[in-house]
Amino acid sequence: MGQRSASESVAAILSAFLRERAWKQSDLARVVDLSVPATKRRLEELQASGVPLERSEDPPFVYWSVSKHWFPGGVVFQGNDVKELLRLLARLPRGKRRDALLETVLRTLPRGANGQASLAGAVVEQIARPGEEEHLAVIEDAAQRRAEGGEGSRRGPGGGRLALG
Repeated sequence: MGQRSASESVAAILSAFLRERAWKQSDLARVVDLSVPATKRRLEELQASGVPLERSEDPPFVYWSVSKHWFPGGVVFQGNDVKELLRLLARLPRGKRRDALLETVLRTLPRGANGQASLAGAVVEQIARPGEEEHLAVIEDAAQRRAEGGEGSRRGPGGGRLALG
């Protein structure tokens, strides 16, 4: 077993889960060049920090897996989902955030991806007013917190959460 820093170990483990979605703990330890106890510690740390790792046992073996749709720190869109995402973004009022998101998606598309770049200049009549994007984001975040039972909500009739306006 080689000596690796914590960040090198985490990077090796995440890379392994991008190649294969399920691993026997001992096989993963061998592939990432760590001891089994060190691998287990890193996996538990990743799990505690929010990586959706699932642990299962079939004694004497321990298995770790991630969903086939998992991607570290991001979201992966496929085929028709990308087209739909671009259509929806193009319909939004022009604004810095909308344009930046649209540019990000277009920049990451493979070359020659069905002429999707033409959506960048899609006609959108409504233009966001100065400050509108920032205020709207704050309002949407507050509404989401209330809907989830956070600050500013209380029990309504029948025991359900009631958002206060």
